[in-house]
Amino acid sequence: MTANDDPVAFMELEADGHIDCFYCRPDHVGRGVGKALYKRLETAARAMGLSRLHVEASEAARRFFLGQGFALVTRREFERHNVMIHNYLMENSLGSGRVAAPLGRQV
Repeated sequence: MTANDDPVAFMELEADGHIDCFYCRPDHVGRGVGKALYKRLETAARAMGLSRLHVEASEAARRFFLGQGFALVTRREFERHNVMIHNYLMENSLGSGRVAAPLGRQV
């Protein structure tokens, strides 16, 4: 939290291991905030009995999740309001510390 009680970063974990949202304020990027938050999320996921996490990551978030051991499954392209955009389906196995077999085709 900032001095004004504004959140610095947050992540949302769904019951099936889907990371729905990840946000870190731009002025806190590179300070270890996202990494520390992800480690807490991973600990919570293990406590929930999850063996796999998955996310649809933006271009910027893709680099972050690769650094946390996620594997790239596929790049997804789609149109939103007549604009072509993309994200990346990524996953991480929590079982052995190694990346699990991908859900879809490898990019």
